[in-house]
This record gives sequence, structure tokens and C-alpha cells, in this order.
Amino acid sequence: VDPLQSDSSVQTLGAYYTVQAPKPWDLSWRCAGYDCYSGIAEEFYQCTSKGLPNDVPNTANRLELQNKCWWPIFAYNELKYINQIPLQYKTQPWNFLQVGWLLYIPGAIDRKPPVPKPPILPELPNGFEGLPGTTPQNPWNGYNGATSAYPRVTFDRYIAWDGSYKTDQIKWSETDRPVAPTITAMQTNESATAVTVYGVGIPKNHPLEVRVWNEYRYCWGCGSGWEFASRLATAQHVKIVLFTDKWQYLGEVWNDSPDGKWQITLPLGGSIQPGSRIFAEVQIQADYSFILHWWADTYETAKFDLRDSKYTGYPYFASGAGNIFTVPEARMTDLAEWAFRYREILSGNYQIVSGKHQFCGVWIKDYAYLTYRGDTWQTYTNLIFNPQLNWAFRLRGDIRLKYWDSYGGVCGNLGLPVTDDLIASPSPLGTQGAYQQFEHGSIYSSSYGTYATIGKMDELHNAGGGTAGYGFPKGDAVEQNGRLFQEFEGGSISMCGGADRNK
Repeated sequence: VDPLQSDSSVQTLGAYYTVQAPKPWDLSWRCAGYDCYSGIAEEFYQCTSKGLPNDVPNTANRLELQNKCWWPIFAYNELKYINQIPLQYKTQPWNFLQVGWLLYIPGAIDRKPPVPKPPILPELPNGFEGLPGTTPQNPWNGYNGATSAYPRVTFDRYIAWDGSYKTDQIKWSETDRPVAPTITAMQTNESATAVTVYGVGIPKNHPLEVRVWNEYRYCWGCGSGWEFASRLATAQHVKIVLFTDKWQYLGEVWNDSPDGKWQITLPLGGSIQPGSRIFAEVQIQADYSFILHWWADTYETAKFDLRDSKYTGYPYFASGAGNIFTVPEARMTDLAEWAFRYREILSGNYQIVSGKHQFCGVWIKDYAYLTYRGDTWQTYTNLIFNPQLNWAFRLRGDIRLKYWDSYGGVCGNLGLPVTDDLIASPSPLGTQGAYQQFEHGSIYSSSYGTYATIGKMDELHNAGGGTAGYGFPKGDAVEQNGRLFQEFEGGSISMCGGADRNK
């Protein structure tokens, strides 16, 4: 095997090669990341020696490795990462060559890319998320808002008199904010229409210290000004208000329970849905009584309601944001339904066409894909879920039709799908298309049509380079004179008499 060819044997092939290089090259290879075939990660050779051996001549048709031990197995013309690879190759007479194509390795074994790992589904959501110790039966377990530190609030009170009427206002000066409420748990109902939020915070009648800053302002006839006479020593109006993490208002509830435990049910949809992040704050709105020494010999009793719009500044004082919680997925008891919903979320704008039905031990659900890249169109899709292996794959387009109409679907010759539909390697003639692998073969779709390679025929096609070698199939396998025959772009494959296309 000569792994360094720079002449006309350098080809643009979207194939995956392995090679066992002879001594004295002493090369090893590895994959630098998952899913190398799709170009997400680059795949490299790594040489164990320091560059090329001295006895390998640098002739015009050989490339000398400059970066010692890294060089790519494959690269696509469209692979955008290729320019980021710190590699340069040079030939005699030292013309630099940008590596933007696959290095063709004569005699190497070409095979299909590795089968992608199936989309293993996460555990069934139970609809509940909570702090340690909480349960759906006791979402406040061990948490109590009545032990929270109480706030201290200082008011400024101003009086003015212009000879005909008096004006007054109240505003904040110094505030020690109350402890923010804590969300202890959330529970989404099974229909995913609402979420109940549980938490603890400062309750009604919680101790509240109020200090009044008696700043005298001169006014005609004000006498000695005013003085604080009495107060309500506890919080009278305590509200829990919920927001998204972007401070979008969601809802509120008055916290009247003596232990500070509260709960509120919010509708899902729009700005709040499973996965949304929300928090709560406490807003204390209390009534306070003052006696004003207005004239030198007159007392006037005034009650100030901080919720009164005539007072400037905040009509309440708030704790600020508490802990942030994520709305959980709805509780699911049906593993198949969860698989469908999970893949629907991953796959895009799908709409259910029919409910799930069962064939040959697997569950199937039908969807219609309604939009694609901003255009409105429609194609039907099956989602097949295998509960024994806990994975789900989709079938769509011409491959889906071929699978069901010609080969019996999940109960037929091809068996169950083991991948989603994938982009195939371009053929030597430049044909492009897609394919999907099944337990006993593959289905290819290209400009020639949609055809399957099954059993031994599929193995021989793969051994010959797959679509990068033989190209795409130009028809299904047929029996001719006791032989099984299938035509491809680059040739044909036939098997001797008695061959079973399905084995």
C-alpha cells in the first residue's frame, strides 16, 4: 500500500478508509471525535515515528509531511474545518498544496461510515422537580417561611404648606429587604396544561420593624412639625409574585398562611412552558398609622396606605429575586408516547397525523412535517420506537414509501431501521443521494430512483466501496438465469444460483 499519492490518483471521494501500512512506515490511526463521518470532528492518521523515514525519497509524486505526525484520512471539499487544520504538505519543487480533498489510498479497504449511535431516550419525566427532601406528596418538606429574617423599612415623610393647601408624600430612604421567597418544588400536570409552583416566604402577620425619619421641613403654621405616634407591627399584606428569568410577570398569590407556605397554579403556553425558568419575589404592602402634629396645638391622625397611588416611589417594598427553578416536563407513564414526543421535539415542526399503533413488537406513530426552511410543504413521516432497546428512528420521503410498499415495513425482509436517513457518499460520477440502514440491508435514494440492497448483496456492495465505489443502485435485485443480479452506477453484482437475496 502506498498511502501517499499526489498524482491523478488523488480523488474527491466521500468515503471512509482504513489501511494497514507496511513497514517501515509504522503508522497508527485513530478518530479525533464522535461521528467523524459527518464532518463534525476531523479524523486523522497519527504516525508513531517522527515524520517520514529517511529512506523514503521525496519524489515529485510524494508528499512530505511537515507537521511530523498528523495527517487526515479524509476531508470533503465542503468541509469548512479543513482550513483550520494546522497542516501543510509540500511537493518537489516545494509547491505548497492545500489539502481540500480526500487522499486516495490504492488498495485500501473502503467501507460504509460507522452506524450512528441510536438516540437513546432520557428517563421518563415524572412531572415533578423539587429541592432535596421534597416529594409530590410533600412539596414543602422541611421548609418554612415563618423563620425568615424580617425586614426593616425607613420612611421619609415631607410636609409642605403654601398658604392655601398642604401636600405630602412618602418615599423610601433605607430598606433592609426581606428574605426572598424560596421555590421548593414544581409539578406539571399530565396533560401539560398547567404547572403548580410551591414555595415558602414571609407570611402575613410576620414581624415588621418600621422606623420613621422625622425630618422637619419649615412651612407656615407647621408648628413643631409632625411626629410618629403608632404603627402596625406586623406585615399586613404579603404577596408572592412570579416572573420568568427575564422579569416577565407570570402571576401572584397573597401569602396568608401562618407558616409562609404558598402555592400557585399557572397555565402553560406562551411565555411559560416546560423548560422555562422562573423565580418568585415577595412584595410587602402594609398599612401604617401616623399622628401628625400639624398646628402648634392641633393633632391630626392620618393613615397612610402604601398602595395608595398618591404616594410617589414604590407602593410596596420587595425582596428581589429568589432561587430560579425550571418548569418540568409533564409526567409520562407511556414509554412509547415519551419516545414520540422526545423525537418530535428534536426533529422540528411535526404535527401528529395519527396515534401510535403496534406492529411486530415496535410502536409506530405518523407525523406530517409542515414547514421546511421557511417554506410550506408536506411530507409524511413515521417514527418507529423499539421499547426493548429504548430507541426511536424516523422514516420519511421516498425511503419510507419503499420500506413499506416494497419490503413489508417493520415485519418485512429489511427488518427494523438502525439509523435515521443519512446523506450518502457521492458516487465517482458525482451522483448524490441519501440512504438508511436497516437490520438486514439498506435503502438508497438518488436521481436513479429508490432501491434496496438486502442481505449478501448489501455486504458485497459495501465491500466494493458502497456509493463511493459501485455508486448508487439503478434498480432492485432481480433473478436472471438462476442468478441474483443487481445493477449499480459503476457496475453490477451477481450471485450464483440458489442465492437468497434476503440472506
